[in-house]
Amino acid sequence: MRRKITTALISLAMVILGTVAIAPPANASSGGSFCFVNADGSAYANLPAFVQLSPDNSTGWFNVMEMATEATGCGAFTLTGSYTGYFVRAVAYHDFHNPGEGALIYWSGIAPLNGIPGDAAPHLGTGIVTCTPWALPCEAF
Repeated sequence: MRRKITTALISLAMVILGTVAIAPPANASSGGSFCFVNADGSAYANLPAFVQLSPDNSTGWFNVMEMATEATGCGAFTLTGSYTGYFVRAVAYHDFHNPGEGALIYWSGIAPLNGIPGDAAPHLGTGIVTCTPWALPCEAF
């Protein structure tokens, strides 16, 4: 009886250790969070933000997700599939324009930190969104 119990315990230990040994490591950013504030310190609330990816953290940033921030100016995202092997950042951008005239004014900002492959759920920090006048002064809004 003791031999059967010992054999069962050894088998169980090998299954557990084997499962741990073959579990794939986390090797890419799979999601994260960010916040944005306007230049006056107010929340960049309920406005467009984009999650962007880059293969090398310097060039080739491309949008993979568009969302609206929450009332606090923050947002969260989840990446799946092939998107998990890239550097990740958050960008805020919106504009005001009249149809047929193009942008008259726009606001933009980038979260201060970039997520790197290997970070499971990085917080990308709080970015500051600033106004850039195009055809109207920022004070008009």
